[in-house]
Amino acid sequence: MHGRKIYSTNLEKKDEPENRKIMIPKKPAKTGTTRKREVIIFGVCFLAATILMLIGIIMDRSPAKELIMKLHVTLIVALVFYGVVMVFRVLYHLISNFWIRK
Repeated sequence: MHGRKIYSTNLEKKDEPENRKIMIPKKPAKTGTTRKREVIIFGVCFLAATILMLIGIIMDRSPAKELIMKLHVTLIVALVFYGVVMVFRVLYHLISNFWIRK
């Protein structure tokens, strides 16, 4: 049955160790400081995206309601900025660990 062993008697069960535990890797706990830092970074990315949208609205001479109407675009741009920042943070972390180990 798809690789699962079905035990029919108690004798077969005794072959297994009694203290068998399933090893589940633990995720690193996010502390309040880490969450606060991530929220601040995303807030800065959202602010940058909003400023970019404002510049676009002013240059196109569009009505101010465009900023609210295109809030979803602002959020997508903020997520893209956040992704770019995350890539640079990972690269920085990898490079700094490489230099420290030498």
